[in-house]
Amino acid sequence: MNKGIYRKARDIAARHLSPAGYARLARVAAAFRASSRRISAADNPYLVAYPPTYNADGFTTIHNADFLSDPRFIAAYAKGLEGIPADIAGRTEIRWRAHTCCWAATQALALSGDFVECGVWYGILSRTMVEYTRFAQLPERRFYLVDTFGDLQTAGLEHYDRDIFPVVQERFSSYPNVHLIRGRVPAALASVEATRVAYLSIDMNGIEPERAALEHFYGRMVPGGIIYLDDYGQGFEGQKAMIDGFFADKPERVLHLPSGQGLIIKV
Repeated sequence: MNKGIYRKARDIAARHLSPAGYARLARVAAAFRASSRRISAADNPYLVAYPPTYNADGFTTIHNADFLSDPRFIAAYAKGLEGIPADIAGRTEIRWRAHTCCWAATQALALSGDFVECGVWYGILSRTMVEYTRFAQLPERRFYLVDTFGDLQTAGLEHYDRDIFPVVQERFSSYPNVHLIRGRVPAALASVEATRVAYLSIDMNGIEPERAALEHFYGRMVPGGIIYLDDYGQGFEGQKAMIDGFFADKPERVLHLPSGQGLIIKV
């Protein structure tokens, strides 16, 4: 209801009703508002009944989110933020994405093949994943992280305002089977030695590098392997159209998650 109309109706009622009548009307109105909210929430799928279980990173839900209280996940996500600049850590809330990636990593570890992440930044998601899966205890597995890591001399990537490579190196220094590949896609992909890939993450915010990554790794994905697309539903319509076009003649289709990401399971 318009607030001005509501105030006007309240003032008229106060002038013309006795104190007891006004109090009774207020009780009836309060009960009506509560019932109205319950009816609206039940009948209207576009409304969210608060409090939500998760409200961050562009979406809100009232559904079960008990992974947020899982000690193993909590510890892994804390490690994912460890060692990055405080100003970035303080404004980063991507636990639902991290949960999705931990699920994908767990599934992929049941398959043969290595892991690849194209577009790493500080490696918040990949660090969470390796902590969650205890990746260092799996010497037969390799995880390749491909990024320029803030190389300020890389044309077209001037938005990197600092050289973060030393920070990322330190963050993954205790993982001998995690390999940092510094360079720009597609040229840097030649340094990725994986011939069979069980998990592929693509997050480069650009049509051409993401197309190049898909073209390079699609044929190397093992059946059941998972492709995680961080930008798929984030409003980069050119990238989404490219990805949809890439899979138009293939048996897989992208699962568009409400959190804005996309998932593909290789057939």
